[in-house]
Amino acid sequence: MIVRPRPTFLQLFFIMRGSVVPRILPQIFGFAIYSAVILVVARWFQLDLGVFNITPFGLVGVTLSIYLSFRNNAAYDRWWEARKLWGALVFEIRNLARATTSLIPDRTEQRALLMEALAFCHFLRGQLRRIDSVKDVRAFVEAEAETAARFANPADEMVRR
Repeated sequence: MIVRPRPTFLQLFFIMRGSVVPRILPQIFGFAIYSAVILVVARWFQLDLGVFNITPFGLVGVTLSIYLSFRNNAAYDRWWEARKLWGALVFEIRNLARATTSLIPDRTEQRALLMEALAFCHFLRGQLRRIDSVKDVRAFVEAEAETAARFANPADEMVRR
């Protein structure tokens, strides 16, 4: 489990990793410059842009909040499904360990099979987090770690052995 220190409110406000802000910042600056130019031109030429009612902004705000709540729920559902699948994988690995210890009499074969299963889990973890997990896998299967890491899907390669 990944445990990170809890950020303060101010730190949370300025976190850019995993945020959409860097992607939309150019558009925000573009619209700010565009609106500033319109405001300067309107003031310079003394144009009357009219008076706007607040109702359209309220309607757009309600619509946007409903849309964002659906998006948030969908993201949470994906996260929850991934959590359930990872928990099922851990459960099945434990069952494999129990079955291995009771069905395979040779301790070296038991250990080799379980180390390959652990290597699979670590390769899968690295693939899901988009990190290099070869160093972690070497602790379980020394020789096969480098061979499996050369493939596009090292976790799948560990299963196929």
